[in-house]
Amino acid sequence: KDKRLGFSYSSDFSTTALDKMLHQAVINAGYNDRDEANHFPGPQPGYRDMALYDATLGQRSLADKEQLAVQTEQIALAADKRVVRIERAGYEEGETEIWLANSNGLAGYQRGSYCGVYALALGSDGQAQESGSASDITIFYDDLSPEKAGRLTAERAVQLLGAKPVKTQVADLVLDPYITMQMMGIAAAAFSGEAVLKGRSLFNGKWGESVASPLVTLIDDGTLADRLGSAPFDGEGVSCQRTVLVEQGILK
Repeated sequence: KDKRLGFSYSSDFSTTALDKMLHQAVINAGYNDRDEANHFPGPQPGYRDMALYDATLGQRSLADKEQLAVQTEQIALAADKRVVRIERAGYEEGETEIWLANSNGLAGYQRGSYCGVYALALGSDGQAQESGSASDITIFYDDLSPEKAGRLTAERAVQLLGAKPVKTQVADLVLDPYITMQMMGIAAAAFSGEAVLKGRSLFNGKWGESVASPLVTLIDDGTLADRLGSAPFDGEGVSCQRTVLVEQGILK
């Protein structure tokens, strides 16, 4: 309201509680500062039909799901003799439903699911001990791989055994995908519209300039099929899309 944002929430879905929640959100908006960048989008041309939900998830037996966790543990133990113990192994799943609407006529609905297996292992070479964990998380139950999660758990549990410090130097690095993901998670914040509009992004004023090696291309794609981070629309109801952030080192 008046370029001001207000939030409210409820775990009570009765009509009275929902009316109060909406009323409180409008009241709360009055306490915040105006921001000219705040606005609600209108109706979208059409949301992409995406397969993000496994309707069979609730039909699988608990015994079958437990067995996936057991398999993950067994595979991790067998993958390397230096894996001496599995601290824990498990299976998890979840389902989500999202309704989004605003007073500009926008209305959207999406349903999603995920399931996964994971393990935490302890590795030892007789002198030192290290721990490692891994998981395999997918949208569809039939795509789960205890083999993948178990082997990666074992690999991470033993990979630092016998490691030694190195002298300070300039060197090339080969990064594990997990480490690369963590680094990209830090960089991703600088690409958010809010960070740019508020002058908090290190990329401010550098559009069209070289910000990385010509070998670097970064793409934010919320439309990829069968991916946990994909969705037909974002948190404001705008259709998700494929956005090139950096192309051959140039900020786009």
